[in-house]
Amino acid sequence: MKVIQTCVHVPEVVLEKKLSLRAVYIYAKMQMLFNRGIYNRKCWVTNPYSRKQELSEDALSDITKKLVEAGLIKIVPVETTKSRYKTNTYEIVPFEGYYKPVMYDFINHTELSAEAKGLAILMCLLKYIPKSASAIGKAIGISGKTVKKYLAELEAAGIYNPETRLLNEDYFIYRKQVENKRLKKAMDEYVEWLQIPDKKLPERIKRQREYVIRLDAPEKVKAMIYSKCVSTGLMGRRKEVAPKINVEIRL
Repeated sequence: MKVIQTCVHVPEVVLEKKLSLRAVYIYAKMQMLFNRGIYNRKCWVTNPYSRKQELSEDALSDITKKLVEAGLIKIVPVETTKSRYKTNTYEIVPFEGYYKPVMYDFINHTELSAEAKGLAILMCLLKYIPKSASAIGKAIGISGKTVKKYLAELEAAGIYNPETRLLNEDYFIYRKQVENKRLKKAMDEYVEWLQIPDKKLPERIKRQREYVIRLDAPEKVKAMIYSKCVSTGLMGRRKEVAPKINVEIRL
């Protein structure tokens, strides 16, 4: 059964390439279209939903040149039925290391400029998004003034929340994936803990298990309590040293 792809995976190494915002966006869009077997340059500069041209084909030529120089794509001559000469197309160069997913729906967003999309993609590659526009600019190699301009566009479209400093998880799902992976691990360990016979547990741990079992909370929340408090030995310690439990668990 063929798996339908719904996102591209952008390598974190892109942060080191110091590309323009447009170039970052076009790189992600080229990945998306190659996954679909589309090699038409006109498609690279046109939004498939609004049918609006997002940048000129001349600008695209400059961008593809920069992407080749950055080692992100490579030129591949191919034969076509339209000409007896080979024409150039491109392939995405694979990288070792970490990648972050960007949903197709974001790449095809109709209310954002190419620059705003490129900014969001670079921001998603950061471990943490800094608070100020100038700090974000320093982290991604773009001027603070430029960041401020397109950050406002992202905020207006509901893509970026300046209070939480997080990108919309409908489009940038990495954080959600990490949380789900962490939750699955906690659930597996919690189930194993419940299956340990009472006689093999110290009295203190038995009391803690009885307490957790009796809690009026979803099993996933109980699993996180076990993971963050019981298994670490912090349950029952004073509040000032006990960890805060995030109960905003995805059910």
